[in-house]
Amino acid sequence: MLSAFLSTSIGTVVAYTLTLTDIPFKRWLRILVILPLVSPPFAVSFAFIMLFGRRGLITYDLLHITKWTVYGPDGIVLVQLISDIPLAVLILMAVFASINRDLEDSAEDLGAGPFRVLRTITFPLVMPAILTAALLNFISSISDFGNPMLIGGGYQMLATQAFIQLVELFDLQLGAALAMLLVIPALAAFILQHWITSKKSYVTVTGSARTGFIRKLPTWIKTPLFGLTFFLAGFTVLLYGSIFVASVVNAWGFDWTFTMRNINGVLTAIPQLRNSLIVSAGAGIVGGTIGIILAWLVARQKFPGRGTLDFSGTLMYAIPGTVIGIGYIIAFNAAPYFWTGTFFIVIIAYAYRRLPVGLRTGVAAQKQIDPALEEASLDLGASRIRTFSKITFPLLSKAFIAGVIYIFIRSMTDLSAAVFLNSARTQLYTVRMFSVMVRGTPSEGAAFAGLLILIILLALGILSKLTGKSFVDLFRI
Repeated sequence: MLSAFLSTSIGTVVAYTLTLTDIPFKRWLRILVILPLVSPPFAVSFAFIMLFGRRGLITYDLLHITKWTVYGPDGIVLVQLISDIPLAVLILMAVFASINRDLEDSAEDLGAGPFRVLRTITFPLVMPAILTAALLNFISSISDFGNPMLIGGGYQMLATQAFIQLVELFDLQLGAALAMLLVIPALAAFILQHWITSKKSYVTVTGSARTGFIRKLPTWIKTPLFGLTFFLAGFTVLLYGSIFVASVVNAWGFDWTFTMRNINGVLTAIPQLRNSLIVSAGAGIVGGTIGIILAWLVARQKFPGRGTLDFSGTLMYAIPGTVIGIGYIIAFNAAPYFWTGTFFIVIIAYAYRRLPVGLRTGVAAQKQIDPALEEASLDLGASRIRTFSKITFPLLSKAFIAGVIYIFIRSMTDLSAAVFLNSARTQLYTVRMFSVMVRGTPSEGAAFAGLLILIILLALGILSKLTGKSFVDLFRI
């Protein structure tokens, strides 16, 4: 709860700064602030340990601090802040950019100061986006076990306990019970967010709206806003820079000699990397296809239960990955479906967990297509299926490809569901990387993380070419 509140609050301020103020270096700051989204969250905690751990480069080597430790609840909150702030920033930047400037002008003309305008006009209008960001960050925090396992220092959370009971102690019943405790607050937060946003109207964009207006703020306001944003961007560079530096030194913190030994060690994980590529590509294709079909049904067809279908498809993002992993074990580890540990079950789990991405992307794309095109096909005698395959789907091809690659990227960095569903034969790269970070040397773990980050950046480059979107806009799918 604390990390969700802090990450959303800070993310809101940073998103406002990057969207509506005249700070310098805005383009680069946007890229650097959201950079943690291209790696597994536990990679951030691993970088924290290298920099601020008991033998951390900054705390031990530079500042000679030996009594303070980053391990424990404080470290978990700090790591989750860095991991979750980028998501809040992305959600809110798009909303801030669409606010009708005329509303704020009217308030200023009536004598309201800048802070009163923010408090009474600007932030109330973006409240749905703030609640959405808070919901997603809350679910991310409560279901994460990678960060608590690495940096928790014995401080136990529900997700870590569920993992220990199921994977290490083989107690399926207790693991499932703990997983259900994760579902209750996640669903409660989802329902609360949906109820609050449905009680009021937040419409501000009309045909004559002036949006995206840049505020010329006084120096005493702009300076702290720029300082906060610059600090986050610089801290991100420090974290990820430490990962790449550690991957090419002999022993982080002890021997800084350049070596390729760690890179050679990553080559032993080629089978796990291949497994992750197969699973992620399969999940992208399955999730993207089902999402487009559901979007067509929800946006174009009229039938009983359409609203329920839309809601249930979106509800998946409220289910923690830990719960999905344990749920699939319970459902598919008994006759007649012994699918646990197979590629099939991991692909299905990833596809359905990321289904809301394909669904919402498809619905947004459908709204840009004139229904008259499909109506003309139907009037000429084509069936609905033929109309969808020959007219609708080709027009949705870019949205489909974008959804596939986006699901691929998210699946490549996922750990919470994979750690329960994979086996020795189907072990995924993130699971192997997490194991190396826990039991191996820092430099070897950094090499694993660096390779995954480069793969994700390559996938983002391909997605950028296909969609014509910038790096920042890619994550708004």
